[in-house]
Amino acid sequence: MGTAAILSVVLAIMPAQNGGGEAQKIAVAKRVLGQAKVDFGTAFTTAQQKVPEGKPLIARTELIGHSARYGFYFLDGQKVREVEVDASTGEVFKIGEKREPEKDQKFTDAMKALQGAKVSFREAMDVGAIHVKGGKLIEVEMELNGGRAIVELEYLVDERLTRVRIDAKDVTSVTVK
Repeated sequence: MGTAAILSVVLAIMPAQNGGGEAQKIAVAKRVLGQAKVDFGTAFTTAQQKVPEGKPLIARTELIGHSARYGFYFLDGQKVREVEVDASTGEVFKIGEKREPEKDQKFTDAMKALQGAKVSFREAMDVGAIHVKGGKLIEVEMELNGGRAIVELEYLVDERLTRVRIDAKDVTSVTVK
């Protein structure tokens, strides 16, 4: 991958991952979903099969250069495994290990939130679909919110993001924003 392609990835994805750039996140999601022939849930199932004992931490749409992908991160023992699924074909593009996840606050929080969590990603996706009609799922994350473990789902609904937050220990505790 050339320098320009790597730079476009950093510019397209990183602002959205760091809580800023909601317009940029929406633009990336629209591009990925525009190329996608495979939905998020199907891609998640494919990725989970590659890391069967892994516990999902983060799942999101990604644009690598011009290639639309879904990126999934699983805690597998003491390692964080990454699985990228091509959004157009549904084929696994990459399986690897995230280096030094403890240096990334998003992963540190996700690993802490996972401890004692009772709500699975699949269950959270099912609950989210009930609460967000007509939305396209673009991200699922284990997070800490005021020290409380949650599963946050983000949906693209028309031109805006809708967030569903589910208490990681109580699937009936749901907020939609």
